[in-house]
Formats: sequence, C-alpha cells, structure tokens
Amino acid sequence: MRFLFILFISIVFIFFNVLRLFFRNSDDTAAEGEAVLHKILMLCGFTILIPAGCKPRTDSDTSMTRGTALVGNETFRASFVSLRIVFDKEETASCSGVRVGPRHVLTAAHCLDNAKLVEATTFDEKMQRNVWKVAAWKVHPRWLGFKNQTGVGAIAADLAVLVLNQSTTFAYAKIDVSRTQQHRALTYVGAGRIEGERRDGKPRFAQQISAVLRTHPGVGGAWYSKGAALICAGDSGGPLLTESGSLIGIASGVGLSKNSKDFCGAGEVVYHADVRSSLDWIACTFRGWGVPLPGHEKPNCS
Repeated sequence: MRFLFILFISIVFIFFNVLRLFFRNSDDTAAEGEAVLHKILMLCGFTILIPAGCKPRTDSDTSMTRGTALVGNETFRASFVSLRIVFDKEETASCSGVRVGPRHVLTAAHCLDNAKLVEATTFDEKMQRNVWKVAAWKVHPRWLGFKNQTGVGAIAADLAVLVLNQSTTFAYAKIDVSRTQQHRALTYVGAGRIEGERRDGKPRFAQQISAVLRTHPGVGGAWYSKGAALICAGDSGGPLLTESGSLIGIASGVGLSKNSKDFCGAGEVVYHADVRSSLDWIACTFRGWGVPLPGHEKPNCS
C-alpha cells in the first residue's frame, strides 16, 4: 500500500512538470496546474504553498545565502518594519513589513489571521529600535486563507494594510506603478531566521533576484522568483524592491514540489503578492482611515 501511495504521488508530480514543460509560456495553465497539485497533496497531508511567516522550522540549514544583518547604510533599511503579532492565549508570531508612508505599512494577510494585537519595530541609521503600536489593520477583501484558495489568486490576495498610531520620520518606500512584467536585480528584505539563530527582528536581504509577474483575473498578480535566495520563517510580509528601491511585492510564501518539512532553502519558487494590482484598494483603505497614502491621494474607490 505504501508503495502504491508513493507511486501515485510520483505520477502526479511527473504529470505536473510535463504540463509546465509544454505550457511554460502560459501563466494561467501553470497556475491551474499548481492549484490542482496543491489540492491533491493537501488531501495526502502535503502542502505546496507554505506561508513563510508562521511555518515552524524543523531542520538546521547552514547554507543560507542571504546577507548579514543590515548596518544602516542600505537605502531600504529605513522603510523596513518587523512585526510582532499576538493571537489568542498570548501566542505570538513574527513577520516582516514595509512602510509606504509616515504611518502606512504593508504586510502579508496570512500574518494577521486571528491577530488580536500588532506591534511594529523600525530601525534607525544606527540600528536602534523604535516600537510603534498599530492602530488598525485590514486584510485584502479577496483573502480566504491558504486552506481555501490556491495558486496565483491566493498569493495575489495575500496582502494586508496597517496604520501606525503616530507618524514616523524615516524615509519610506514608494510603490512602483510601471507596467513591467519582469524584473531583474531585485532585492527582498525580511527578518526571518533559520533554526538556531536568535530572532532579533533585524532585517536581512537577498539581491540580484529575477521575478516574473503572473496575474489572476479579478484578484491581482503575483511575482514568481524561481531559484531565488532563501526565504525563512519570519520573512512573510517583507518587501520585494526594484534596483531603484521602489516596492513591487510583498513576501507570501515558498513553493515545494515534494514532501519536505524544511522550506528554508528547500523552496523552488518564492512568491510575492503584486502591490501595484491592489493599489486602489490599498489607497482607499488608508483614505478611509483618514490617512491618505502619499502620492495616491485620489484612488478609484468605486
């Protein structure tokens, strides 16, 4: 019985990869294939899409390729935010985020599922901490959770907005509004750590990342970075930035094509929700809170 089970999973995996080989230029077909495989693996106790902010690590990984903690000179240091989320029974989790205005923060929706309290930490040029209370937050209206949605649609909706209780004076990231469908030399930033490392919330980064945009009708887009540097627990919600420092994506999770408990280094694809395709919702939410998003004060809120 065990042999037949393994054989079945192998056949499904081979079929999926053949599908991607023949339809590698079709975003919709690839996304549908991933969604089907995801549902099959979920029934068997597997997962193909793992949120990077909350999945516990079980194995050590000594080959992390990301840079060391920032020293304060990087242009993206000022906009980075480390989030502490409190749930029921005082359980906590860590995620990353990015400031897009004096009080305006973006992160991943899955970080805030069932959240009761959120605190944000920023770092000054000397890497000294400043802790801010989050006054309100809201997840994307199309976000249903990874258990209820798959593929591009799940990643595209994995967005949330937060407003701090007071304004910060640090520089913030500007949202990229170009129509570019593919990027090279990208940077992603996150506070994730591998097992055994102290979780101090300080950001680390990976550079020279290439990503391609896939879209889902009615939801938005998702950036796929194949063969990218590692993404670890705590990186969810972190920014994906262009060479000029503009924000294009928010870290969602990693894709696995086989059974693995270790995703920090095992992921074949890194997923980021596309910010641009949800820009109107982001700007309208901030405006509804009385804090218009800088540069986007008149969004289409109809």
